[in-house]
Amino acid sequence: AIWSPLPGKCSSHNVTELLNDPKCECPPGEPCDEPGGMCEDPNGSGACTWSAVPAGDISLEELTGEADYETFCKWGGVEYNEFTGRGWHTSFWNTNGLRPFYFQNRWRVNRLMWTFKNKYNEDHWDPNSFHCDGW
Repeated sequence: AIWSPLPGKCSSHNVTELLNDPKCECPPGEPCDEPGGMCEDPNGSGACTWSAVPAGDISLEELTGEADYETFCKWGGVEYNEFTGRGWHTSFWNTNGLRPFYFQNRWRVNRLMWTFKNKYNEDHWDPNSFHCDGW
C-alpha cells in the first residue's frame, strides 16, 4: 500500500488492520482514536487539516493510448518489461536510461494533465492554483 501525506482515518494501520479494526469506523460526532485530517472545512485542528473534491478521472487506457487492452495483449503487447526497461507496442512506461527518471516522470505528469484537460474540456483545473491556508 502507498500511504498519502494527507492522512485518512487510522493512518498508522496497514490495509488489513484498517479494514478489520472497528475503531477505524469513526462515526460522525463520536470520538475516534485516529480520525485523520480530512474534513469538509479545514480549520487546522489535528482532525481537520485538508479537504478534497472529485475533479474527474482518467483511465490508464486513456493516459497511455492503449484503446483496447484486450487486443493490445492479444497482439503481444507488454506495458513494461523489467529486464529491457521497455514496453512492446507501447512506450509510455519505458525507462531506457537515456534520460533521468525525473524527466520521464515529468513527461507522464504532463501527459496526465493534458489528457484530463482534453477529456473534460475545461481550463479550470490548474495544478499551479493549489493553495495552502497556512495550517
